[in-house]
Amino acid sequence: MKVRDFIPPAVWKMAGAIVKTFASDWLRGRDFDDDLSGKRTHFTQPYAQSAWVRAAVNHVAGEVASRPVVFYKGDVEHEDAALAAWWAAPALGPRTLAGTQPRLTIDQVLFDLASWERLEGEFFICFGDDWLIDGGRRLSALSSQLSTLSPFLIANPQRMQAVVMGGELAGWRYNDAGGRQLTCVPQQVIHGKSFNP
Repeated sequence: MKVRDFIPPAVWKMAGAIVKTFASDWLRGRDFDDDLSGKRTHFTQPYAQSAWVRAAVNHVAGEVASRPVVFYKGDVEHEDAALAAWWAAPALGPRTLAGTQPRLTIDQVLFDLASWERLEGEFFICFGDDWLIDGGRRLSALSSQLSTLSPFLIANPQRMQAVVMGGELAGWRYNDAGGRQLTCVPQQVIHGKSFNP
């Protein structure tokens, strides 16, 4: 005997219809709170609106964040105490109600970058003016100055605006939630963009 033999046919039929509906909704990206009256609204905030999207993004971002950050000189792993200490908390987090900006750990940074890339198809990292390296300074000298370098900012892609002059990128403007602006030259911004998020 099968389990199906103990279940009345009407209940079995209804259970099958519910499973098909859930599967169909899942494939279409629908959630329980979607308006199905014909006035379907598309996701405006997929991470907040969809448990499916949130679970998928958390899964991918968690995999990325669990990887260690390792630096190499050629084929040999580069170990530098100052570099490791700075990378332990390299970025600024969102501004709190008290006006402070806590530093984010490297795990949080990697998670946020992977999340923005999956949700928006792009991410932005903005560096302060102290990160600009002129032609006379060697990049290797940067290691000795790590303790004085400012943490970078992971910018919400929706708040970044390209500044274009004469058809060329002249810089970027970031407007934070409090209305403050940060203007950066192209050398201060890392912009990662996917073709199809």
